[in-house]
Formats: sequence, structure tokens, C-alpha cells
Amino acid sequence: MKTVLSQSSLARKFATDKLADTLMLYVLIVYCFVTIGLAFFKQHHGSQLIEAIISSLIVLGIGVFGYVLYKGKEPCRYFMAVTLMLMVALHIHFAMGMIEFHFGVFVTLALLLMYRDWRPIMVAAVVIAIHHVVVDRLQAAGFEIFCLEEANFKQVMIHAAYVVVQTGFQIKIAMMLKTSEMNSYLLSDRLQIAMDNLNVAVSEVKTHSASVFESANTIATTGEYLTEKSSNASIRLHQTAVTIEELGESITENEQIATSADKLITSAANEAREGRSLVNEIVKVMSDIEVSASKISAITEVINGISFQTNILALNAAVEAARAGEQGRGFAVVASEVRTLAQRAGQAAKEIEVLIDTSVTHMKEGVKFVNSANTTISSMAVSVEDVSGLVSSISKNTESQSLQVQVVNQSLKTLEEVVKDNDIAAKNSVGIALDLQSHADALNTSIAKVDLDNTIYDGEQEVIIGDISEHN
Repeated sequence: MKTVLSQSSLARKFATDKLADTLMLYVLIVYCFVTIGLAFFKQHHGSQLIEAIISSLIVLGIGVFGYVLYKGKEPCRYFMAVTLMLMVALHIHFAMGMIEFHFGVFVTLALLLMYRDWRPIMVAAVVIAIHHVVVDRLQAAGFEIFCLEEANFKQVMIHAAYVVVQTGFQIKIAMMLKTSEMNSYLLSDRLQIAMDNLNVAVSEVKTHSASVFESANTIATTGEYLTEKSSNASIRLHQTAVTIEELGESITENEQIATSADKLITSAANEAREGRSLVNEIVKVMSDIEVSASKISAITEVINGISFQTNILALNAAVEAARAGEQGRGFAVVASEVRTLAQRAGQAAKEIEVLIDTSVTHMKEGVKFVNSANTTISSMAVSVEDVSGLVSSISKNTESQSLQVQVVNQSLKTLEEVVKDNDIAAKNSVGIALDLQSHADALNTSIAKVDLDNTIYDGEQEVIIGDISEHN
């Protein structure tokens, strides 16, 4: 199963591998100087030093070539493993097989553990094993090349056995180190993810905490505003309730006044009806008087006729008395008196007729006035009845309004109680908002103590864990 590392872990692993390659290069350079030094102190002839310089520089050149070309990559490890073991072989050769320089094999195998990879160790072990076998056989064949001071294949096999044992253990150790390294990278990646998630969570908590603080502040401000408005509303509602109660009392008084007015108007309507009846009686009586006046006028005309005839008879009697002479003088006096009486009766009849005509005229005018008064009184009676109906309606409406005002007054009292309850609730909400604000402040203070960044501190140095976009 493949292990997938993050870019930051890969970058750190690459940096570690480059560091290991660099250290191996330094060791290779040291080995080069050791080779030249051995040749200088152990040389048997002048050409041996030149051989040491040339051979060590060739091996060093191979190592530098691999380092420059593959620094931090897997092939560089094999270059270093091979060249280091070749340098150890040169040490053994120029020390003329001195047994102490065989320890360089084990030292080099131990140094290769820095790669935490079993393959360079295996390559180095194979290289030195081949070297020992080949050089021992060449030395036994008479070539001037050294593995031991004298060719001894059994001793070479003993050395090989030790190399195999150490290589086996180092391969196991390298695999364990590799597992530990990968686990450390995986743990670092998971820790980084956890820290990133924790940073996100803390950031969200900060955001929500700020929102809670702002909301609490808004609630507190709104609660104070609501408390103030509720108090003002409670005062105004109380004033309104008092005003409506006074209005209810005024409406009750108006209802009583309307009831009294209704009674008075009803009484006036009854009196108007009675007045209309009386006017009708007066009209009837005046009509009878008019009829009687007409009859009197007829009688006056009869009297005028009788007076006229009496006057004619008196004239005739006077004429006859004049004819009679002395005998008719007394009769003439009587006739003259009768004539005078007839004239006076006619004159009186005319005056009576004039008076009767005047009375009839006045009576007709009076009848007109009485009829007009009757019409007016009838209209007044109708108007009074209408007014009575309106007053009754007003009285009923006033009574209804009185009931409605009582209902409104009761509703206002209930509303006033609700406003008082709201005022208490608003004050409580202000207290809760202040507590919430206090908790938000405490939460912000606690969050501020959590200072997370992309670092791990081991007590001595700070190792930055982050993304590296470019690898050198």
C-alpha cells in the first residue's frame, strides 16, 4: 500500500535526504584525504602517492558527479554507498591490508543508516564483499594489491560473515527507521490537518463569538430602547385609560341628557299634536263663523230690500198725504218718520254689511293664517317626531358607545398590564443580553489564549511545517 504524503512532508523528506547526501559527501571527502594520507605515510615508492591521489580523486569525482546530478534523490544514495566502500577499499590497500582499517567497512555501513533505507546498505555490503573476494584472490595470485596483509580466504569469509550479520541487523534497523520516519511524516500531516481544522474551528468560533457579542449588544440596546418605550407607552396608556374613563363618564352624562331631551321632545311632540288638534278645531269654528257671516250678509240684504221698499212706501204715503191736504198732514208726518227710519235702517244695514264683509275678509285671512299655522305646527310635529327619533337613536348610540368605551377601557387596562409585563420582560432580556455579552467576552478571552500557528517546538529549536512550492 502506497503512503501518500503532503507537499510539506515531501519537502521536509527531500530536505532531509539532501542533508544526508551532503553529509555523505563530506565523509567521502574526508575518506579521500585519509587515502592520500595513508599513501603518504605508508608509501614504499614514490608512485604510490600518485596512485592514491589519482584513484581517490577518481572515486571522489564519481561521488561528486552523483551528488550534483541526483542530490536528494534515490540514485545519489547508491553513488555514495559505492564510492564510500571504494574509499574504504583504498584505505585497506594503501594500509597494506592492515586489519584495523577493515573497521572502516562497519563504520561506513553504520553511517549509511542516515538514509534510513536498506538498499544503499545492501549495495555497500555487496560492493565490499565482491572487493574482498576478488582482491584476496588477486593477492593470492601475486598481484600487488591488498585485502589482508596476506591472502587468506578463510579469514575473508569470517570478515564477510560479520559484514553479513551487521548488514542484516542494519537492514532491519533501516527498515524500522524508515517506518518510523514515514509514521512521523504521516503523524505530522495528520497533526497539520488537525491544526488546520482547529484553526478553522477557532476562526469560526471567533466569528460566531463576535456575532454573538454583536447580537448581545444589539439585544441589550434594543432591550433598553424597548424598556424606555414600554415605560413611555405604559404612562401614555395610563393617561389614555384615564382620559377614556373620563370620556365614558362624559358619555354617561350625555346619555342621561339625551334621555332627558328625549322625554322633553316627546312631551313637545305630544303638545304639538294637541296644538294641531286645537288649530283644527279653531279652523272648524272659524269656518262655521264664516258660514254664519254669509247668512248674516243674506239677512242684511233682505233688510236692505225691506228698507228700500219701506222707503218707497213712505214716498208713496207722502204723495198721498200731500194730496189729502190737511187731512193727510199727520199721515205725512208718520210717513216722513217711517221714511227716516227706513233710511236709517238701510244705512245701518249697509254699515252692518260693510262690517260683516270686513269681518268675513278678516276671518278668511285668519283662516289662511290658521291654516298656515296648522301646516307649520304639523311640520313642527313631524320635525319634533323626527328629532325625537334622532334623539332616541343618539341615546341608543350613546348607550352603545358607553358600552364600547367600557370595553375599550377594559382592553386598555389589559394592554397596560401587557405593556408592564413586556417592560419586565425587556428588562430581563437586557440582563440576559448583558450576561450573554459577558460570556462572549470571556469566550473571546479564552480563544485569544489559543495561539495556533504552523510550528512545532521541541524545547530547543523551532521546526517550520509548511508548504514548499519549489524544491532545490
